[in-house]
Amino acid sequence: NTWVSNATHERIRDIISSHDVGANTQAVLTNAIYFKAKWQHQFETIDTQQEYFHLNCDENVLVPMMSQTMNIRYAYMPNHNAVAIELPYRETDLSMLVIMPIEASSWTDLVSISQLELSKVLEHMVFRKICVKLPKFSFNCTINVHSLLTQVGCRLL
Repeated sequence: NTWVSNATHERIRDIISSHDVGANTQAVLTNAIYFKAKWQHQFETIDTQQEYFHLNCDENVLVPMMSQTMNIRYAYMPNHNAVAIELPYRETDLSMLVIMPIEASSWTDLVSISQLELSKVLEHMVFRKICVKLPKFSFNCTINVHSLLTQVGCRLL
């Protein structure tokens, strides 16, 4: 944990816990993805304001909302009630693809979006000058790979 914490500038502090190992543990397989990059079109702090973010058609929360007008790849997909934007990272060929409903009128809109094929979304993308508003966010998750490894044939010996 100390090595991981140092290597990720304390972004990942505990990769394993005492619950992950026991007296019968012979080996531990871990993996971590640590990615930190700057946007090609950096969001300025001065343009971040408290605004309402729509969780669904009935619920809003007040969050710091980043805002900027930029020329980026954009796709309009009316058959899925969705739009997509591609936010490139600086000094790399990586980008974040954001797909969102035009209006979150029901859960069926989210189901429709989840059924989109990535290749089809990318085919529809064109450069447009648009105003982008996104809530400030960070992302992390923990995935228990035991069931995934079991599904692909790994088992206890």
